[in-house]
Amino acid sequence: MSPLRLAVYSLCVLWLAGCASSPDGGYYEDDGPPVKTDIDLSSIPPAVPKDEPLSRFGNPRSYTVFGKTYHPMRTARNFTQTGIASWYGRQFQGQRTSSGEPYDMYRMTAAHKTLPLPSYVRVTNLRSGKQTIVRINDRGPFHSGRIIDLSYVAALKLGVVRHGSAPVRIETVTAGDVAPPVVAENKSRATAGSADTPRANVGPAASAATSDTSAAELYLQAGAFSERHNAEKMSNHLRRIGISRVHISPAHSAHARMYRVRVGPFPATSKRRAMRRRLAQQGVSVIPVRQHAVR
Repeated sequence: MSPLRLAVYSLCVLWLAGCASSPDGGYYEDDGPPVKTDIDLSSIPPAVPKDEPLSRFGNPRSYTVFGKTYHPMRTARNFTQTGIASWYGRQFQGQRTSSGEPYDMYRMTAAHKTLPLPSYVRVTNLRSGKQTIVRINDRGPFHSGRIIDLSYVAALKLGVVRHGSAPVRIETVTAGDVAPPVVAENKSRATAGSADTPRANVGPAASAATSDTSAAELYLQAGAFSERHNAEKMSNHLRRIGISRVHISPAHSAHARMYRVRVGPFPATSKRRAMRRRLAQQGVSVIPVRQHAVR
């Protein structure tokens, strides 16, 4: 057995012995949520997908755990999977993950058996409809029937902590799905001080002199899906909780077709910020984006 495989095997043995979720839905005595924290967990945003090289660690051609061999994928594009999610907490805090990074239960990360390290997935709790995006940087879970191990804060956002596990759907998300809106939002932070700082009103003359970027409208993106019926499910969920201005915005590229679910537009960033807080209270994670207005 190679040193890397031995390291992965040893990690898995420890993982199964102390994973936060126990078979009866709670968590083991020596693991679980933090004893106490002064961190505002509600303010921790979803992971933002970006292009990253494969980790030096955690991406062997194959590895074997408990007699079963796994073959990590070289690309995560268009991957979807449905199954049970579990989570892991304080027992693993600060320990090395399969990618070599320290585990931080306050970051939006997760473990998967075969997805490339790192990669990003949107996780949907199929019981509640709650969603968030996490970064895959670890291997596991190796408990039968489970497809993903969430960090504590990711599990908390999805409503998984209370029951220990939940049925979920995971879909890979690439930088191309959300990067352009996020970049635009970062530019607004640089020029206006904050993405949620209201912009000054301008008159017709000033509007004519501004660039196309100034005509961009403010939205919140609740998800981007490769299948339209999944986008419609998310759209219907938002309407059921009282959100009326919901749109499905198709986006096409040479590599994929996406359906983006967006709420808006908003007349000012203060209004968008208020809606973002309201959605967070409903367990819906969103990303602020700008979309060029159709003239």
